[in-house]
Amino acid sequence: MLHLIQQSCRMAWRNLFRPRQHNVAKILCLALGLSVSAVIIAEIYYEQTFDQCYPDYDRICRVTEGFKMKAQEFTEGSNTSGGVVPMMKRTIPQVELATRTNPIVTDGEVETDDKTRVRADVYFADSCFFRMFPARILEGDADRALTEPFCCVVNRSTAERLGGNVVGRHIESKEMPGLKLTIVGVYEDYPHNSTFHTYDVIGSMNTQKNFSFDGQDNLVGNDRYSSFVRIRKGASPDSLTPLIHHMIQTHYPVQELRQSGVWLIYKLTPISRYYTEADNVRQMFWILSLLAIILLSASILNYVLIVVGNLVSRAREMAVRKCYGAGRGAVYSITFSEVCLHLVLALMLGAALLWACHGTIEQLLSAPLSVLVFNRGAWILLLIALMVLFVGGIVPGWLYNRMPVTLAFHGYVEARRRWKVALLGLEFAMVSFLLGLLFIVSMQYRHTVGFDLGYQCAGLATVNITALQPDERQTAYDEVGRMSGVRQVSACNTFPFYGMSGNNVTVPGEESQLFNIADLYTVADHYFDVLQIPVVAGRVFASGSDSLKQVMVSQDFASMMKKLRGWDDVVGRKVIISEHSGNENKDLLTIVGVYRDIHLGSAENNGRDRPSVIFYGRAANWMNNYLLIQLDDFSAEKLTDIQMRLQRFFPGKTVMVESVENLKNMQYVATRNFRNGVMTVGIVVLFIALMGLIGYVSDEVNRRHKEIAIRKVNGACVGDVMRIFQLNILRTAIPAVLIGAVGAYWVAAQWLQLYDNRIALTVWPFLVTIVLVLLIIVAVVAINCWRVANSNPVEYLKQE
Repeated sequence: MLHLIQQSCRMAWRNLFRPRQHNVAKILCLALGLSVSAVIIAEIYYEQTFDQCYPDYDRICRVTEGFKMKAQEFTEGSNTSGGVVPMMKRTIPQVELATRTNPIVTDGEVETDDKTRVRADVYFADSCFFRMFPARILEGDADRALTEPFCCVVNRSTAERLGGNVVGRHIESKEMPGLKLTIVGVYEDYPHNSTFHTYDVIGSMNTQKNFSFDGQDNLVGNDRYSSFVRIRKGASPDSLTPLIHHMIQTHYPVQELRQSGVWLIYKLTPISRYYTEADNVRQMFWILSLLAIILLSASILNYVLIVVGNLVSRAREMAVRKCYGAGRGAVYSITFSEVCLHLVLALMLGAALLWACHGTIEQLLSAPLSVLVFNRGAWILLLIALMVLFVGGIVPGWLYNRMPVTLAFHGYVEARRRWKVALLGLEFAMVSFLLGLLFIVSMQYRHTVGFDLGYQCAGLATVNITALQPDERQTAYDEVGRMSGVRQVSACNTFPFYGMSGNNVTVPGEESQLFNIADLYTVADHYFDVLQIPVVAGRVFASGSDSLKQVMVSQDFASMMKKLRGWDDVVGRKVIISEHSGNENKDLLTIVGVYRDIHLGSAENNGRDRPSVIFYGRAANWMNNYLLIQLDDFSAEKLTDIQMRLQRFFPGKTVMVESVENLKNMQYVATRNFRNGVMTVGIVVLFIALMGLIGYVSDEVNRRHKEIAIRKVNGACVGDVMRIFQLNILRTAIPAVLIGAVGAYWVAAQWLQLYDNRIALTVWPFLVTIVLVLLIIVAVVAINCWRVANSNPVEYLKQE
């Protein structure tokens, strides 16, 4: 047996270089198909095991909040008030442990004692955080970090970015001056498929009491906390629902909430399902799974297609071996040794391709390539390799063994072309499916990027000024305004395309809260001119009117007030808006203007149906986080000039000048990555299908060259010969691409459900896909049969 295996391996190596075996095409198609499908499958597995890296993860639940106000639909939020889970821990026996995190700085700059600056996400957490979500403590005292005020721990990657040896050093947030934390520990980074992977700095929740507003005990309002509970063994999240309802009825100001028209509820979702059960994640799971199956199937089918095509040239070889005593095992040994060699070479080539392109590939993935491939899901990739080995060895071996020796010399194999036609049809369907889906994904991406948000982003630059003091903000505002090429400068708290926090509206003299609004907070002079937002009633804020308690509202706001209180004209009316009307909601705000509705949040969602408000704040106001700069001629050089000028004024600060348009488009990275992923898979499958088509046409030409020669002798021209092959292929291609287009239509319709703001799905992109694929097929067939169609028929007939 060992001798037979060794002999088969030597034979496989010699056969690797035999002409007309298409071994290069086999290996190349396998390498492309296996490498890309392996990455997709690894990504799927990694995402489906999100937040399963903790002990007892099946008992840890994310607490989310649902509420409804009188005039608005039921809304669910991922965050809660600070006091919710501590109250659950005190009042519900089935809750074993409760913890919260509070985002303090998101992608902000922190600076150490030696002036080393890095960007980091800073969170505050309860002292029991590491009990619920254990991490390996590499250095220091994590318990002290989460107990004592102004102490923190950092993850290993942040410690390395800070230069190492960080315990005992101090870090200070440049966005929140005065927030200075002492590093007392270093912990190992959480995995990429963990909620807490981006937590660079975790400080003590007790710091809030000594630093800023502390809402960690609030049961209502200040909904900014990510809340988690660990339930006892034997308990289920659903069994806690009546207990949570009882907690609300007992400990919450139910009467006040009822008078305000607010209905509140909490939901417990196992942390391992919180991410994977999101609509977009579930949809992308099966779409990516389908892409991986298509790609893997295409590579395996193409391998089998080429092997079946080689039956014509190798049937007599196998028949001769049988005549000299080769049994079924010997034939299988030959086929398995060949596919094993091809698989090893394909894996080596695929690994080399992934390594060479890992930078580009990782932009489309949720984790580094090495993390995805070498993790607990590596067994799936091994299983795929074994499947390729099995199919590639069994199918040709079965065909060779099934073939009678006597018929191998009488043209039996030449008639066995139905295999090849069926496999080729499947590949055509896959190409049509992927190109049709690519059309729709590309159209949706262009739709979202070019969608009219109701305000202008193109030609605008922005500078994050959160690290500057009020006088420095004013200096930056003035200096940029003096630069040539700068048309106007304004400032704002946030951009409309980011998510908005909310506040509630009340009419003076009433108790009930009418509806929730999106709060854009403060803007400075020229804001409406810079963003080109029309004011449809009233006026804009007067310069320097910070103290006048004025507010501007959207058209939706005015419509809601007309619907609920019959106000035909809201300008000059007074309202109460929580957070802006004092601690007791007694300060009245005067509406001075109404602006046209603008799209809030991403263009992928419907954001124009939510009322919004804007307040005034001078450029130096601490609430303003960004400068808005309108340029006469937008260019990268102009952004560099602004950055260099501001950097000279603030040498101790990091100044970044960015394009507002680019910041807006960053929200569509997921759609762009999906488009690029479908494009990559589509190109690979198209290449594999074309390799199969070329091999099939080549085999058909070799099989039918004498027939073609006779036709030419009888008067057939080049076009007649080419039509024979084209019509033969089109009989398979037309129904195949139709099936693929129908499948693409159905999948695209499901994928578009992820977007509230989506394109209208019509048949035209799929008709274009069908025509395009058929044209490619006809062109490839014409090119490959051109030689025999133009050849001298005498050369072929001389062989008879």
